[in-house]
Amino acid sequence: MGSMGKPSALKTKEIIVSMTSYPPRIHSAVLALKTIFKQTKLPDKVILWLAESEFPNKLADLPINLRRLITEKNLQVRWCEEDLKSHKKYFWAFKEYPDALIITVDDDVIYPPRLIESLYQSYLVYPHAVSASRTCFIPISQDGEIPPYKSWPVGIDAFISIPSLQLCATGVGGVLYPTSLFSDVQNLLDIEVIKRTCLYEDDLWLKTMELVAGVPVVVAEGIDCLLSTPNSQEIGLYHENLKGRSDRQFLQIQEEINRRYGDNFFLKKLMDPTIGVNLVGVKVLADLIKYYQNKERKLKREYLTKTFNN
Repeated sequence: MGSMGKPSALKTKEIIVSMTSYPPRIHSAVLALKTIFKQTKLPDKVILWLAESEFPNKLADLPINLRRLITEKNLQVRWCEEDLKSHKKYFWAFKEYPDALIITVDDDVIYPPRLIESLYQSYLVYPHAVSASRTCFIPISQDGEIPPYKSWPVGIDAFISIPSLQLCATGVGGVLYPTSLFSDVQNLLDIEVIKRTCLYEDDLWLKTMELVAGVPVVVAEGIDCLLSTPNSQEIGLYHENLKGRSDRQFLQIQEEINRRYGDNFFLKKLMDPTIGVNLVGVKVLADLIKYYQNKERKLKREYLTKTFNN
């Protein structure tokens, strides 16, 4: 749906790729970082945020091939006194670079060469939105309620180039945040609140900041499929979040935000007709059905091709 328009003339901003990791995945992070240094459009900085408590000997605790990236590719490793789990990949970058383009990436993905270029081209067309390669869709029930997080359709690219508050960027795919859009919600970069409400759900807290700031999310065009790094999916927050932790943390986030901004803030903001496109109604359902049908056909073709070739 939709197509990219012409890029706007914008002041050049610094592009910073920001990542975090922890000991069980630090070797996987090296593979992910190598794909960032092979992009068709290179960032101005690449920063890896690590908790001091998890790497007490600092550089001496890092694998040699990661230390090599520090010297050969000018990778910056920054040490965090507070372990904010996955929030580390954006938290201090937002604070320290309030006028940059922060691209967050995960430590367990082999990123395609055009990731940064595609996200940046999306930003040029939609400078007042967050550009993502992958999103989930936040549906609204007939009763005017937001269903549990685990029921939100994931991996959605049915709404490419349609900025909407009902899209939630998922960090695994790479997300571009124009940090200047969040200047009025810096108060939400609150360590104690994050630890109390959503320590294990950075995507949902970032979505909260977007809603409060009135910043929609748009799916960027031209990003190829993503591959996980070898042996990385047996560990991580994903498995615990599948067990219902995400839904519990989402409820805690809503309670916190309702106290600050009024009752039923999330639903009211999601349906704000002045920001982006409201993805509701029969046409949206038809688009989603078409999307999943096409996806199913594609998977079947790939399966048959693979079976035939073997």
